[in-house]
Amino acid sequence: MFKHLFLMGISLLFLTGCWDLKEIEQQSYIIAIGLDKANDHDNTLDVTLLISNPEFGTQQEGGETQSPSQKIITLRATDFITVKNLADTILPKTATYTMLEHIVISEKLAKDNEFIRWIYDAAKDSEIRRDIELIVSKDTPEKLFRKNEKSILEPRPHKYWQLKIDQSNLVGLSPPNSELLNYFRITEAGSDVFLSIYTDKFKPSKKTNLNGSSEKKDNPQATNRGSQFSGSAVFKNGKMVGKLSGEETRIALLLNNTLPRREFISDFKDPFNSKYDIAVKINKISKTKIQMNFDEKPEKIHIEVPIFLEILTNHSMTNYSKEKNRQKLKSYLKRKFEKDMQQLTKRTQEEFKAQPFGWSLHARKKFLTLQNYEQFNWLKKYPNMDVSFDVKIKIGDYGRQKSVPHYKEIKK
Repeated sequence: MFKHLFLMGISLLFLTGCWDLKEIEQQSYIIAIGLDKANDHDNTLDVTLLISNPEFGTQQEGGETQSPSQKIITLRATDFITVKNLADTILPKTATYTMLEHIVISEKLAKDNEFIRWIYDAAKDSEIRRDIELIVSKDTPEKLFRKNEKSILEPRPHKYWQLKIDQSNLVGLSPPNSELLNYFRITEAGSDVFLSIYTDKFKPSKKTNLNGSSEKKDNPQATNRGSQFSGSAVFKNGKMVGKLSGEETRIALLLNNTLPRREFISDFKDPFNSKYDIAVKINKISKTKIQMNFDEKPEKIHIEVPIFLEILTNHSMTNYSKEKNRQKLKSYLKRKFEKDMQQLTKRTQEEFKAQPFGWSLHARKKFLTLQNYEQFNWLKKYPNMDVSFDVKIKIGDYGRQKSVPHYKEIKK
């Protein structure tokens, strides 16, 4: 009997693990941090903390909205780990990264040779998860946070930022794998470039395509309407080396087998009447087929991309019930996709000297051992490789309108 009581008493010592427990109302939840290079200090960061107010939603339901939904403060520190202790001297509650979801980096800092030293601090803090989104901003993070501080459609900051990212990923204008874990993995592998979400201030233009690019110059007199998540920041060896537009990001997603397949809508010039555009829903129906031949010089890569399309608009009033019109449209779209893919690949070879399509993972299968692959030196060979494309297009729907009225009949 005494033995059992002794064991029970000893076990109670291991159950008293709540000595450091803090209640929800005792903590300041940082949902996003912004990193920018301090102008007057070489090894110092301006760290902006976006702190959510967990009581805001409850106050809204009760009809009281006097308390703000968020708090934004900027502190100067040598890293973003110890800045939490500095924040505790200002905030009435203990700062924590347990709810951290986004790390926003200024483009200036991302292009700095020393950037990798700061971002790798995230691997040493147990509160920072590996699924945190990395975002590169043209503006300073503080300006970006304050620009979206008073959102009408979604006042809760933790919801607002995640909804913006999810929406830009859904339409294919931002990379869906812009996570801290992928940054570390691709950087340490050293064979590919990493694509991060890129945001810039939205400038209304006379015509902005669905792919995020403008055909005419932005109006300098236009008022600022918030930030726009479109395009990608390109990182090589942990440092930002360039950008991809929204359209180029979509092409990169179509070519990458490691990313989830999604459908999105884009627009192209109508091949039957250049005055109009046609809206097309694009869906990659299966993985790309990759063929590599490393026995020839230069080495060759052939990519076959299966794409399923639906035609959503027909402003030129083309009669798609005729087979010749269908074939003309299909041939035009095939050439357009292959041309865009070729141009993007050439740019990655000449400008970045590496690719964001995940092809190096397929190349490893061509070698018996990892040592053989490393001796091949993929990163050195890629810029000179001969890459070709074959886009297999299937159009499932040309719209409900199978026959169109004559134009003169429309005018009556």
